[in-house]
Amino acid sequence: MNDIDDLIASLARVEPGRPGADPSGAGARTLLAQITVRKPANRTRRIGLALAGAAAAAGVVLLQAGSPSYAVTKDADGVVWIKIHDFGDVSGLRADLAGLGVSAMVDSVPAGHWCREPRGETILDPAPGLYSLPQDGPVFTMRIDGNLLEPDQTIVFTVGAGGSVSTLVYRGPVAPCELVPRPPFDGEMTDEPFRFADVPGIEGRTVGEVLPGLREEAVEFMVIDIPPGNPGGWGTGPIRKKVDHDWHVWGAVRFSGDPGTLVLLVTEENLGRNPVTGD
Repeated sequence: MNDIDDLIASLARVEPGRPGADPSGAGARTLLAQITVRKPANRTRRIGLALAGAAAAAGVVLLQAGSPSYAVTKDADGVVWIKIHDFGDVSGLRADLAGLGVSAMVDSVPAGHWCREPRGETILDPAPGLYSLPQDGPVFTMRIDGNLLEPDQTIVFTVGAGGSVSTLVYRGPVAPCELVPRPPFDGEMTDEPFRFADVPGIEGRTVGEVLPGLREEAVEFMVIDIPPGNPGGWGTGPIRKKVDHDWHVWGAVRFSGDPGTLVLLVTEENLGRNPVTGD
């Protein structure tokens, strides 16, 4: 038997006129609460109808087979995983996330462009653990704990050329992406939620080395998320009042709502390459 036959054989049979299995039952949760996958548009091979029907009866949705450009899975505990293999085809990601209970917006922008900000009320300190980027693995992987996303909150992903991803959390309505023909947060854009601060000599140094030179500054720390393999690019993370002195600084920003506070962009690990500048 092949893999598909094995999967079908393991699923509960549903007799005509009888209700199917409870999709929230233990059996369905053991397999997976929900799965959504999408493949590149130039591939046409699909899962057989018999498999799709049997999977639906067990509380599992398998939309397409093949080598997907991305995959979205939801565990029984409400944690959603996103794996992106091809950043050129993420057009259906927003709808797939919504189907798994995650309010999100996904915008792809061409090289040299970004979405004009502000697009809404930015949440500067999202719940710890709401989302994270694991540090290992061959593909871009993001973990979202849907239990921590409040009903009025939306996660907004902006996918740039080359696979860079910016992640922000908003409260309330979020405006559509209006492309602007310039790089993001270049220090000249005053309508962004934050802009880079010019603080020489801090990049790649530890917090303990940087802080003595900032004694007159009000300083906080943003723990940034880094894609697997540190290819360049980063995602916003929670803001903390304090981190250990052996953490590493990669840049600094000032938020438009609190320009008097310098926010250092930090990671616990020494990455070897600056994820903010790509150097």
